[in-house]
Amino acid sequence: SDLTTLSDIYTMTVTGGDITQITSSAGRQILPRYSPDGTTISYSSDDTGFMEIVTMPVAGGPETPLTSDGATNNNGSWGSI
Repeated sequence: SDLTTLSDIYTMTVTGGDITQITSSAGRQILPRYSPDGTTISYSSDDTGFMEIVTMPVAGGPETPLTSDGATNNNGSWGSI
């Protein structure tokens, strides 16, 4: 992985070994949070020009937008409803 792309999100093994880039975008992806079951990551992304909250599988895959209101939405935390 090219760690010069500081606005993307990476995972790393607990032992400090393998580094895997899981996002790749021209925008910034910040404030990542694992879901309670560890299968999904939520984060803030400004790919639309506004900071929106999105999710994606930890194993990689398509992003799913959770907000799209054109306002600044910073990623919070996972919780029950």
